[in-house]
Amino acid sequence: FGRRVKVVRERDINTIMMFLSLLAEYISITETQLEMAEQHTKQLEDMIKLEKNLRETQFRFLQAQISPHFLFNTLNLVTRVALKEKADKTADLIYSLSELLRRSYKTPHHSCTLSEEFHHIDSYLYIQRMRYSGLLTTEIFIEEEVENTMLPIFSLQPFVENAMIHGIEPLNRKGYIAVSAVRADDKVLIRIIDNGAGMQQEMVERILKGQIEPSRVQTSGMGIKNVKERLDLVFGDRYTMEIKSHPDEGTEVSIYIPLTLERGE
Repeated sequence: FGRRVKVVRERDINTIMMFLSLLAEYISITETQLEMAEQHTKQLEDMIKLEKNLRETQFRFLQAQISPHFLFNTLNLVTRVALKEKADKTADLIYSLSELLRRSYKTPHHSCTLSEEFHHIDSYLYIQRMRYSGLLTTEIFIEEEVENTMLPIFSLQPFVENAMIHGIEPLNRKGYIAVSAVRADDKVLIRIIDNGAGMQQEMVERILKGQIEPSRVQTSGMGIKNVKERLDLVFGDRYTMEIKSHPDEGTEVSIYIPLTLERGE
């Protein structure tokens, strides 16, 4: 009988130990779950605060903005006054500025035609020619055959603005910028060339790798890294980009994109 009692007690002890072990494991898991729940709750609270701050910031930003409708009406009024006073150059300058702003405000499509992109570039370069009266020459050429080729909006503008800001502005001589688009088999070859300050090829490689960004450009708000990412997303390996540059000689950007004809292709 004593042996049986001893066996029963050992079994009871083993059962109790197993129960305590399971209980400890349950408590540990529960504590972990509670900690995770607390962290999740805190993250949600932080997100709510952040969203609230963003909404307040956006509201203040919208309050501070000039209504596009008012802005364009005012620019149109100034243009009419300039024409009435026979200030044709002033009227053309205001018109070019209006075109730039209009496109910045209205971007209903994620893509545009080369013709539309070149029209935007032409408006920008006209303003720069007026600004650097007699010190800047520009050329724009687009083959009719490629005018309807589609590309992400503002894909070329940052290169043109960088040519102006980093290439032409530092010069002590006359500047030159040429932008062209021609058909090359089943692709379109786009070139942006300037005779500006240029840079070392090592700097070019770092720009192409996204290691440095020349600047946030003026009208599109996009840099070269952003443009490259968008071209990668849209065209994948169907496009190529090359930048050649030499100090004091200038820079040449060459971009090959697929020849397309309709918006959204």
